Amino acid sequence: MIRIRRFGSLALTLVVAAAAVVPGAAVQAEAPITLRLASPDPTGRASEEPLQFFVDEVARRSGGAITIDPVFEVSSDDPALPFEQYAADQVSKGEYQLALVASRGWDKSGITTPWALQAPFLIDNDALAVAVASSDAATDVLAGMSGAGVTGLALWPEDLRHPFAFVPFGKAFLNPGDFAGTTIRAIPSHVGYELLSAMGATPIFKDGYGADVIDGLIQGAESGMLQGATLPANPTATGNVTFFPKYEVLVANSDALAQLSEAQRGILASAAVATRDHAIASRTSDVAAGADWCTGSQGRIVLASDDQLAAFRAAAAPIYTELEADPAVKSIIASIQALKTATPASPSAAACEPGPRPTPPTDVDTTAAVTVPDGTYQTVITPQDLIDGGWSTSRVPSGSETWFFIVDGDTWTLHLEGDSPDADCQFPVTMVDNVIRLETRACGYEERSIDFQWKAGPNGAIDLKVVNVDPSWMYSDDAAWFGRTWNRVE
Repeated sequence: MIRIRRFGSLALTLVVAAAAVVPGAAVQAEAPITLRLASPDPTGRASEEPLQFFVDEVARRSGGAITIDPVFEVSSDDPALPFEQYAADQVSKGEYQLALVASRGWDKSGITTPWALQAPFLIDNDALAVAVASSDAATDVLAGMSGAGVTGLALWPEDLRHPFAFVPFGKAFLNPGDFAGTTIRAIPSHVGYELLSAMGATPIFKDGYGADVIDGLIQGAESGMLQGATLPANPTATGNVTFFPKYEVLVANSDALAQLSEAQRGILASAAVATRDHAIASRTSDVAAGADWCTGSQGRIVLASDDQLAAFRAAAAPIYTELEADPAVKSIIASIQALKTATPASPSAAACEPGPRPTPPTDVDTTAAVTVPDGTYQTVITPQDLIDGGWSTSRVPSGSETWFFIVDGDTWTLHLEGDSPDADCQFPVTMVDNVIRLETRACGYEERSIDFQWKAGPNGAIDLKVVNVDPSWMYSDDAAWFGRTWNRVE
């Protein structure tokens, strides 16, 4: 059951209209300050770009007098406080002055208003998700966060969350009954877990769960189109079944905020609103994210019928009974419902089938050389190399990268140019049936084995060929990444 906590005040601690921007000169006259901002996400996630915009915008508006120091991957090993909940807890306690935490991450903070943003199947399209971000509903959500000792500055939608079914499961999620008896990997949240449970699924949160998918222990995931291509087992997304959106919420610790001058608070507030508007203007729509995923060899999207969508909404009815027992949440849900009636819905991601998937060769050369000489080998991997190999454009790096393999007997070390050696990964290799088998159990990689053969090239180069990958659904990924000429440099 969702445990309801009530807070009487819905007054925002800080409201700054767009016209009330405080001139930077007033802040520059004060002593420079540095504020630490907690993010539970690692760098490279969709949350980083708007976060960096906020950092830059605060610096610009304050004339450099206010520095925002972002700290990424703020998390702990405490299972009672998963990554987002831990970051929310830390800013509530004042360990950080600011934080960017998803709306679902405030469950353990004693507040309820963010739950309205996860009311199942309510905010089910991009147009509505965007409209909510600058509406009275958003104002009320942010106001309710004072119960966690923080002041909500702004929120914006990052993506829409859908069910993804893994290929070994054998079918897509098109009815609530399809979830019965399944285990679904989902980001922890009261509302999300209650919804999955109501449909007969067992929600679970863990990373590196590819082996569980192989073994049939996890049948699906709750995720967004932006992240779909990072999921294992070539999943099938139900594109028009939207559980709820993921909103990013920018907050300040209320006590820390109170210690700032009015001018400093004004700078933070106006920069937050500008960041919200920038994030909305630059975000990738669900349609675009789905189309991008479908350009690779992994993507598959199916659509539920109108009757099936109605069945999903009916399955969520008990969740609404619990949510609307809280007057504040009920009021916000009503505001969103009214906004939904007035906002033309944008389309869902279109149905698609994956492109041709590369498969392991059937003509493995059993006479190929079986050992790679010790040495250091270099290659340049371009985004187009990976796209040509079946990667979707959202997965590829923003530019070309230079990588090195350092071969030392039965250990291959992988190094990215520009990285510290501390970030290097060392992989054990063995000879198995005339192939080189590399095991990826190091460095937090999804555990798999990759079989190589190779041929000698000019000047000591090696032409690597990926002949098999276990699990097989990773073949196209690894063949595109590893299967190339590596030039000897030492």
